[in-house]
Amino acid sequence: MGFDINVYCDCDRLKRVEDLLHHVVTTQENIMATLADLQAKVAAEDTVIQSVITLLGDLSARIAALEPNQAAIDALAADIDAETQALAAAVTANTPTP
Repeated sequence: MGFDINVYCDCDRLKRVEDLLHHVVTTQENIMATLADLQAKVAAEDTVIQSVITLLGDLSARIAALEPNQAAIDALAADIDAETQALAAAVTANTPTP
């Protein structure tokens, strides 16, 4: 009694499957790298947002603490202008152009 074993290998099809698998793995790696970049950008943005919240809270407290003194009001106005310009410059510098 004998057994016949026939093995057929469609090497072209196997190569296409291997190429597709390589493509999937490469795409997944690119997606993960893009995700990591996005997470870093969101973290940086959160830091900026928190800084603006702190600035506005501090500004409110400083205005509330003012005594009716024109020099103090003028100094605060100048400080607000400087901080506004710095914030506007930072937003402009970090906003991608279309």
